[in-house]
Amino acid sequence: MRKFALLTATMLVTGGLAAPAFSAAAPTTDETRNVAQAPANQAPAVRDNDREDPEDIAEDRQEAQEIIAEATRVANQMASDGQARAALDKAEGVFIVPDFAQGALIIGAGGGAGVFLARTADGWGNPAFYEMGGLSFGAQAGGESGPMAFMLMTDKAVQGFRNDDDFTLSAEAGYTFGEARDGAAATTDNTAKDVVVWSGTEGAFAGATVSVGDISYDEDRTAAYYGAASRPDQVLDGPANNEHGGELRAALGTRG
Repeated sequence: MRKFALLTATMLVTGGLAAPAFSAAAPTTDETRNVAQAPANQAPAVRDNDREDPEDIAEDRQEAQEIIAEATRVANQMASDGQARAALDKAEGVFIVPDFAQGALIIGAGGGAGVFLARTADGWGNPAFYEMGGLSFGAQAGGESGPMAFMLMTDKAVQGFRNDDDFTLSAEAGYTFGEARDGAAATTDNTAKDVVVWSGTEGAFAGATVSVGDISYDEDRTAAYYGAASRPDQVLDGPANNEHGGELRAALGTRG
């Protein structure tokens, strides 16, 4: 059974710390892993469905399809935002989390789920599913729950998503951040940011320091969506097709 993310959101406010708790769910067991060892640009092997309950696979597939649909709506919202559009045009990758929570809001187990696409020579590649295990904001964070996107402006930032390990996007991990509303995508080489953050909720992290922890590849949802187990690089770099993520890629657009 796939794991659910433990999603925590902490906000440092002037003179104090607000750190609401979020709920966790069951960890992933080794028996759910069936990773094909095909070359990166070769179609992954067919998933052995006998290793997981068909009902679980069907649930994972439905959830993956819902995440893609929600991410497509977010991408359309970003496309109508001139500053987000400018960042997307220059981004090497984008991680869309259709719903995040902060403050005392408690969300469902899938609330930290998102989808990542990397730029390829032919445009946006295939979507792969990831979960965000921790999200923290620095001073001046506010607003409510809503959609969030992390536009990765450098190859360095993209590489974490190509590995099948937990990783963190934070200043402590060596990444620099900017906000789409500040025109971070249009900075000079000396001040270019690794990650440009966008939110569909006004005031969600204005002036905040953002840290995204415990990002992990969601092997089960990805396998259920494509009908095959695969490594992240196999999905991200494989031949794109309209059946899987075509509408999402179209919403993200092409470089101008």
